[in-house]
Amino acid sequence: MYDRIAHFYDLLHEGLRDDILFTLQLADMYGMQVLELGCGTGRLLLPLARTGHLIMGLDRSQSMIRIAEAKIDAERSSVRERAKIVEGDMSSFNLGRQFDLILIPFNTLMHLSPNQMRACFGCVFDHLRPDGRLLIDVDNPVTMADSGDDNLLYLEQTLNDKDSDKTILQMVSSWVDIDRQIRHTTWILDTSPNSVGTLERIIVQSELHFQYAHQLDLSLQDKGLKIESVYGDYDKNPYNEESPRLLLVAKRDSN
Repeated sequence: MYDRIAHFYDLLHEGLRDDILFTLQLADMYGMQVLELGCGTGRLLLPLARTGHLIMGLDRSQSMIRIAEAKIDAERSSVRERAKIVEGDMSSFNLGRQFDLILIPFNTLMHLSPNQMRACFGCVFDHLRPDGRLLIDVDNPVTMADSGDDNLLYLEQTLNDKDSDKTILQMVSSWVDIDRQIRHTTWILDTSPNSVGTLERIIVQSELHFQYAHQLDLSLQDKGLKIESVYGDYDKNPYNEESPRLLLVAKRDSN
């Protein structure tokens, strides 16, 4: 999926900034050595490197990695030295080292099935230092389950790609499989020149698996991880069923 939309990813997500300060604060609290799973084009990775953290990013999309590496190459040498990206699967990886903080950022975990999530948590345990922390950031699963099932196509946003002088219409259609806890989504990206030219259409589909807080808690416990804090937004307000996010901070269980 992301290989097909890598060129548009930053433009589609340029308004997503609220989690950056929250993540930087966590990194300052828990240590300098950070691993980001699903680092994409470096939206979080670069701010962490710029503020002095040693950050390794892991992603399976070669197209996204190429964009991130081009951004790193454009940074000053001190930032380049602190940032590294490797290609890999977040449900099965062995980097041969441990970290102070591991990030599974904005909805990245939801691309994994429940079995893949548990496998991911096992890898996280192996890569966390004894006093390390894990951050999971996902949409509120209650909202995901109740977000409608009309399967209609909506215009989500209209964007202007200044680099190519094109207009992009992002449309979305989705439905929820409550029993399997999966939100099926189809995105349509229509790109047309602002002058004369041919419209180009990209269609991508995804399955986002949502797990409730107690389900994630059980999966984490099964892999030796214990939830330490639960927040409902990036201001660290308590989580409830109406919260916009489900943010979990977990640590290695010492028992």
